[in-house]
Amino acid sequence: MKPEIPEAPVRTRGAIRTRGGPLLVRGAVRTRGAAVAPTPARDSVTLDGLLTELRKEAGELPLTVVVHGWDAQSAGEFLEKLVPSLHQDDAVWLAPPYSAGSAAPEQPEGLVVLDPNLETDNRLLAGMVASLVFLPGRDAAEESDVASNWRQRTSTLVVFEGGAAGTPVIQAANRAGIVAYRWSGQNNLLLQDR
Repeated sequence: MKPEIPEAPVRTRGAIRTRGGPLLVRGAVRTRGAAVAPTPARDSVTLDGLLTELRKEAGELPLTVVVHGWDAQSAGEFLEKLVPSLHQDDAVWLAPPYSAGSAAPEQPEGLVVLDPNLETDNRLLAGMVASLVFLPGRDAAEESDVASNWRQRTSTLVVFEGGAAGTPVIQAANRAGIVAYRWSGQNNLLLQDR
């Protein structure tokens, strides 16, 4: 014989009609409608925290970071925040900018600028596996294609949220199975809901 498990008390307010007559109780009673699921919270993580997490996933191997559209102001600001958090063996690759004739930025040690006019650099970028990819969020169509092209070659993508292309690029990255973050220009990254 199974032992009887008492039912947990339900807190309600007002009278509940039962076969034996009204039962007076306290608390809220929901009698109609479906329960509303809570909206999932977006997880935020600092850039340093994200890099630490990526290092753990890579077994403490050096990270590879690709910054697309490095001629954009947001890319320059992202590099300023990124470089102090890098280890000596980490690599940062600056992918070709979207506007022709852009001057290469000052190159701190460990940054490599890919030349779009060299077939070798284009093939290198097409086959590269990166720990983290940054997009400046300027052109929705172009950057959505870039995000989709990183399918199975990166696990993490960061998009500048001040640009016009942020949401479509995030959606393209999520369709490609990439965890996408919005970056507001601060040191916090915001994980997008999948």
